[in-house]
This record gives sequence, structure tokens and C-alpha cells, in this order.
Amino acid sequence: GPDLLGLDWDLRVAVANVMAVPERSLGAALLDQRNLAGIGTFYLSETAFLRGVNPWRTVGELGTREVTEVITLAQRLMRANLTGAGQSTTGSTRRGHESYVHPRSGRSCRRCRTTIRVAMLGDPPLDRAVFFCPGCQPGPVPTDDGRPQRPLGSAPKRTRGDGRLRRPPGR
Repeated sequence: GPDLLGLDWDLRVAVANVMAVPERSLGAALLDQRNLAGIGTFYLSETAFLRGVNPWRTVGELGTREVTEVITLAQRLMRANLTGAGQSTTGSTRRGHESYVHPRSGRSCRRCRTTIRVAMLGDPPLDRAVFFCPGCQPGPVPTDDGRPQRPLGSAPKRTRGDGRLRRPPGR
């Protein structure tokens, strides 16, 4: 599909492609490169959060206007990040402050303090991890079992019976 940052970008074509299968989830439709190219899980997660949209809702439920707004915002965010050294949707380039939900599972939402979640979207082997705030983006999340999630990148502390940290093997 049309590349969000390409010279031949056509919003109408991209929206028509996404809306062609109304029962498809917003997330699956936006990640499908046949519909439009360029939105990965970072921009999907962040854009859906900023619009307050649950990425598992169908594009038919959301309607053409909301889908257009989501795509337009994603493009705006991507263009804003063209000149920077990294990706930021918050306006901050400080490490750990660049995004609202991606990849912040297990941490508090910057808006409502609800715990950010991560769940798989799509069917294996093409499923992708999507980050969201259940407080700001209400709705069904079929792949989220509700179990507590550790912050991404954190590992459980391995201790001995006496409470002292164990050394990893080979050290």
C-alpha cells in the first residue's frame, strides 16, 4: 500500500484499503503493508493510545472518520521523528520518556496511572506485540489473560535461600 512517508502518499487510498474489510481489527489493518506501509508496532501502539482507540476494535466499528484521524496522526508522528536520533511521541528524547505505552508494559500510564499492558494482535506466526492502556483505550483484548506483567526488559531477581543474590552461571 501507499507509504506514509513516500512521495506518492495518498490518504484516500490508504483509508479505502484499511476500510475494505470492516470486520478486521484496526491494529491488524494498519500493520498490513498491503493497506499502507510504514506503521509498525511502535506507531500503532502510540497512535492508538493518543487517539484513545482500542487497537482490537474493528475498523467498521470505528468508521472512516476515526480511521482517517488515526492514519493522519501516525503520519504526523512519523514525520516529526524523521530528523531526530530516535522515536518520540511525547516530545521528550530522555531515555524512558520517549513514549506513552510502547514498550512500557507493567508500568503506570502517564495519563491515568492504570498499568500498561502488552498483548498479541493477529494470528501466529504473523502476530505482533501491541502495547495499550486499558484505562485510556477501553474495549476487548482477546489475547490478554489479565495476569500481572513485569515491565519489559526486567528479569526476576534470583536469590539464594538466605536472600543474597545468586551469581549467574559462568561468573
